[in-house]
Amino acid sequence: MTNLNAVRFRSRSDSSRSAISLDRGPCAVNWANRRAGWAVAAMALLVVAAPVAVRAQSAVAAAAAVESETTKKAPGSAKGDKASIQFVPMPEIGVRSEQAKQRIKETLLVTRPSEEEARAANAIPELRSWANRQLHRSSMVRAHKPSVLSLDQLQAGWDQVDRRLEQTQNGLQEQGNKVEQQVQTLRQIKHLWSDTRLRAVGLGVAPDVIRQIDEVLQAVNGASTEVNDRQARLLALQSDVASLSELSDGDENLIAQTRGQAVSEVLERDTPALWQPGFWKTSDRRTVALNLEEQVKRDREILVRYWDHNRQLVLSFGACVVGLIVLMWLARGRVDAAIGKEPEMQAVRGIFQRPIALSFLIAFFSGLWFFRELAVGPLGPLFGAATLIPAVIVLRQIVDRPVYPMLTFGMAVYFVHHVQQLLVDSVVTSRVLFLANMSVLAIWTAWTLRPSRMNAIPSEVASKASFRAIGRILRVVSIASFGCVLAEIVGYGALAGLVGGTLMMGIYGAIVLYGTVLVVDGFLVLLMRVWPLENLALVRRNRDLLRDRANFLMWLVAWALILQALLLRLEVWEQVKTALQGLLAAQIPLPQVTLTVGNVVAAVAVFVGSMWASRFIQFVLSEEVFDSAEVERGRPYAIKTLLHYAFVIAGFIFAVIALGFDANRATLLTGAFGVGVGFGLQTIVNNFISGVILLTERPIQVGDTVAMGAVAGAIQRIGIRSSTVRTWQGAEVIVPNANFISEEVTNWTKSDRRRRFEIPIGVAYGNDPEVIMGLLAEAAAATEGVLEAPEPYVLFQDFGDSSLDFEVRAWTSDFDHYSRIRSRICVSMSRKLREEGIEIPFPQRDIHVIDAPKV
Repeated sequence: MTNLNAVRFRSRSDSSRSAISLDRGPCAVNWANRRAGWAVAAMALLVVAAPVAVRAQSAVAAAAAVESETTKKAPGSAKGDKASIQFVPMPEIGVRSEQAKQRIKETLLVTRPSEEEARAANAIPELRSWANRQLHRSSMVRAHKPSVLSLDQLQAGWDQVDRRLEQTQNGLQEQGNKVEQQVQTLRQIKHLWSDTRLRAVGLGVAPDVIRQIDEVLQAVNGASTEVNDRQARLLALQSDVASLSELSDGDENLIAQTRGQAVSEVLERDTPALWQPGFWKTSDRRTVALNLEEQVKRDREILVRYWDHNRQLVLSFGACVVGLIVLMWLARGRVDAAIGKEPEMQAVRGIFQRPIALSFLIAFFSGLWFFRELAVGPLGPLFGAATLIPAVIVLRQIVDRPVYPMLTFGMAVYFVHHVQQLLVDSVVTSRVLFLANMSVLAIWTAWTLRPSRMNAIPSEVASKASFRAIGRILRVVSIASFGCVLAEIVGYGALAGLVGGTLMMGIYGAIVLYGTVLVVDGFLVLLMRVWPLENLALVRRNRDLLRDRANFLMWLVAWALILQALLLRLEVWEQVKTALQGLLAAQIPLPQVTLTVGNVVAAVAVFVGSMWASRFIQFVLSEEVFDSAEVERGRPYAIKTLLHYAFVIAGFIFAVIALGFDANRATLLTGAFGVGVGFGLQTIVNNFISGVILLTERPIQVGDTVAMGAVAGAIQRIGIRSSTVRTWQGAEVIVPNANFISEEVTNWTKSDRRRRFEIPIGVAYGNDPEVIMGLLAEAAAATEGVLEAPEPYVLFQDFGDSSLDFEVRAWTSDFDHYSRIRSRICVSMSRKLREEGIEIPFPQRDIHVIDAPKV
């Protein structure tokens, strides 16, 4: 208390000196004016010589001067003056004096004591009392080799004080800035009218004009005194708040030093072993009651104080909770209609069976952010309970029955742990409770993991990835809790408390985040089945895929949060962060190039991110745009490929920037790349440009059937350097893109997928050609796969050596089964001719031998 009053006395002395210096400001200005009096006198002699000329100014010019409301400089002022003398023109004295007095009144209105100042004045005694209690508690705790947990609770208490001090100081600072602006305004008015009076006296103006000027000066002097007093009071309040902040910072430094020492000694034996007499000598039942009473009193004070200063926020939060409960109640009926009776959706339906618990889980989980100054402070256990209980209730509707006991037991040990934290100042009671809690946890996990129990779990439950993960976590919990019991028994209380607290943090985080992830998953499933997402083809066709990707991201974030929280609780997060920063800052030994691991990681992340962005945009275009819009065949593939090239190039450029290359090195890299292209990469660049031409001009497209030299087949892919052609025999031929540009290519399916059959056939001489043509056309038209328009027709081609030669021509749109349809046409024509008794002759030749020798 003595230290606090001493600091307060010094702060008030400082503020008084500040107020005195501010009061002397106008005097200093008047002294400067008197120094400039000789220059004013010289100016007056010149001006008096021509008074008639001054009075003869036109009325129009005077009116323009009044409207401009600008001050004029004395013509006799020397250039070497430190400050140019300004004055109000004599014709404007009447109007400008009234304006000045009105401005002074407005200044006094602006600088009236505000509600913020009144609240600060009322809050300072309360804050001083709060700080004194916190100082007393801190000195008591630090005097008896405190644990890390006790020091964290002390720091949380100071955090509450610091936030109130910061809010009060910010409000006073804002009001002080406003008052300072008005002080400057009054100084300018006083300076202006003081110079104007000197000029008026020098000009010998009428006494009424001097009286008007004196009225302004009298008003501004009175206002300056009042505003300076206001400023002095504000500075005194700010000084009081600053003194409290100084005390808080000093004690927080001591807490940080003590905490650092406690962390460094965590591996040392710091308490008597369980079997030693010193373990029990400090047992006192009254101490436990006092600790609980003090904790309840502190929590009540914090809640009341927070309610007084954040009433509107708390009321708004309560209204949101009520609205959320109503919304979840109404959504419960909509879920059955939206999800239906799908078995895999039973877990999603179970989430909405407890609308009140679901609403509280959402509200308090988000409240950890909105009320973080309470959630991370002394009221952390209350917020933990408010989040954990609804999470367990919701999870019991979702998880398999063998997991129920794990949820209930985890919640129980978490609450017991926080009771032990409340009794941390009662050393023996706290240690006994800690031992009992960890012992029960170790025994229960070992009993749960026994082989006979695990084998009794149904296979459909035991085979789930989530259940296997729970089993691994329980093994870690069992080992950690057994280690805590052993460490506490032999006297390593700090180590046991650190590991045990981390274990409880992990149990709480696992339950709450597990429930939150499942709830968010349920909402995603529901949203994908209602308007407007259900109208998107992208969502309708890929519900499972989108759900899997969202679950992966949520679990990734959840595990990252749990890991960071555990590392923070184990007091190794700063060391891990420092090690990671050192690793990223490590330089890679390369000649004439300065690269760090962080640069490389950033470049890889940028490039991979550009690839992911490219894939996502292609996915959206394929699912939502190209399928719903009438797009020419081949154009979607070209657009997606060119878009991918653009992302690749952009990703490469930004990756090079992320590597930290400056302009000179980038120029060097570009030059080297150009030389490489000129000598060794020209073929690759040629193929790349050819691929771009193929995608833009689209002479061939993916799916086209082409023939180029000995290669014939369907285009499967058009890549950066080459394209893939799958032949009819099943081989995949890699063809450089430049070959499609420079060589002759036959594209069977560029404009459409129709193809004409040309089947030659011969019949024996002696048949009527018209009859034959009709039979063949009829047989072709009756074949499945042959188009009716254009209709098949037959041509009489020639008189062959052994037959009358015809050619059957027909069209099909089923290009992929061209050979099968041709075979069916041949079979149909053969059957038709056989039914009509028409012979298809064998090839024959008559040889006439003339003058054959006699044998």
